[in-house]
Amino acid sequence: RANERRPVPNVSAPMDSYVGSITNITIRNVVATDVAGSHGNFTLTLDGQPPMTYEADGVEVEEVHYVGPGLEIKNVSVTVKGGGVEADVMLNPPHSPTDYTPRSLGVRPSFALFLRRTLGIDIEEFTVAWETGAKDERPGVILDQCDSTAYPVVLGNCAAMPRDRLKVSYDVGLRNGSTFFQDGSTNLKVAHID
Repeated sequence: RANERRPVPNVSAPMDSYVGSITNITIRNVVATDVAGSHGNFTLTLDGQPPMTYEADGVEVEEVHYVGPGLEIKNVSVTVKGGGVEADVMLNPPHSPTDYTPRSLGVRPSFALFLRRTLGIDIEEFTVAWETGAKDERPGVILDQCDSTAYPVVLGNCAAMPRDRLKVSYDVGLRNGSTFFQDGSTNLKVAHID
């Protein structure tokens, strides 16, 4: 959880319920190797809080807590183990309101980046490589509910994913109204997979 927390605006929620926020963070010049998650594979994940409905002054309000804006991931290289299967692409990882550990999401629908409910993420010079003998049937990136034109997800100067071991024919999968901007990442293949 972030150091800055604000109460969940649901008046029926216990007073110790909080939703964190994360903004204005830069991750730069990182090389990640031998990356493994609890299920053998690992996906870098940013996952905002799902919609919460509450009543305020007699009006039903639905609120989503996004991750961002102001997040930058620049010059990051990840070597992945793979291991995902094509059926994983349609997974909708659960988002527990009480368990914030990444492993609670289980297997992700992509092998490199899974961004759900994010705003204003600038990803520049992000590259992915495979460990020797690794294979994966999922796309490299899934954007889910990332639909802000005011705070877009930007993929800039990102290399095409290593498609030689993929079962899908695209690098970036968009679902639930997601959009993004390419800036110098002309080799990325994109598909709407709603």
